[in-house]
Amino acid sequence: MRHAWIDSLKGIAIILVVIGHLSTLCSGLIFTELDQYIYSFHMPLFFFISGYLINFEKYINMEKEYLTKRISSLITPYFFFSVIAYMFYILMDCLYQPETQNIEMFGKGILFNMYAVICSANGYLINTPLWFLPCLFVTEILFFVSRKYLRQNYKFLALVIIFSLIGFLYNDYTSVRMPWGIDMALTGIVFYSAGYLFRRKYENTFFNKSQVFIFFLFLIHIMSSFINSRVDMYKLIYNSYLLFYLSAFSGILVYVYIFKIIKPLKILQFYGKNSLIILGLHYLIISTLKYALPTLFSYLNLQANESIFFITDVLLTFILLVPIIVIINRYFPYVAGRMAENPHAF
Repeated sequence: MRHAWIDSLKGIAIILVVIGHLSTLCSGLIFTELDQYIYSFHMPLFFFISGYLINFEKYINMEKEYLTKRISSLITPYFFFSVIAYMFYILMDCLYQPETQNIEMFGKGILFNMYAVICSANGYLINTPLWFLPCLFVTEILFFVSRKYLRQNYKFLALVIIFSLIGFLYNDYTSVRMPWGIDMALTGIVFYSAGYLFRRKYENTFFNKSQVFIFFLFLIHIMSSFINSRVDMYKLIYNSYLLFYLSAFSGILVYVYIFKIIKPLKILQFYGKNSLIILGLHYLIISTLKYALPTLFSYLNLQANESIFFITDVLLTFILLVPIIVIINRYFPYVAGRMAENPHAF
């Protein structure tokens, strides 16, 4: 069975991803603060949800089957959406600036571009949000192996803490990024493991907490996220170790609590069920609308400030995604990991 509240939670999470990427492109204090807040917890939330949904016990002695399913649900979509992104931007380049390689990566040659996609080379992905898919794949394999051989919680948690420290310090001692998001997975496994343990040991206790407790947890989330300054898992920017994990975990728990007790919203469930497709395609749409909307508004003699462009971009992005989602689910479900047993684990 699907968890309706999890689908709604994923829906708001993927909306925050899109808003976060758009706010990064905008200027102004409100966008800076919004960007900082969203980045403090939105990707850790996806790792947490994935860990919450993992059926580890079923596959503990079925390594081959587990690996096959993770490849079909994460790696196949990663390559599909990477190819779509390259074809899209090449087409846009040819249509609007046929004599100029306005995308820097194209000037590096086809071999380099193939390397960037195959190795998920950080900093060179033309469809940047796709970093999460191979990183989650590595995180899940790392978790699976660690948990298989460390069944005692205290030993397992000790290893996870070691991973978190290595992931936090990695960028301080080397500028070499690891392929497939291995360096990011060292942090991702913390939230993934937390989601796994939360469902099996702490879920019932947590949901019995008072709303006053959740309110104070939300205050901690807000304060720690802004005190710590902007973080970015993709760039290995965490600032304070303690504040990063405090803001991320407090934010995760607040949103988990809220979406568990409220009635699931159909629109959020729809986007949550299709969060992988949105992850793979939204960057192409918002990048196009960023340039198309000002031209359209000018042509229609409409006056609009940056906030209006921002809201319009968000709304149009999610409207345009609906027919694309329907087409992919109906005719190409395998490219979105629909053949996997647990399709809503992202």
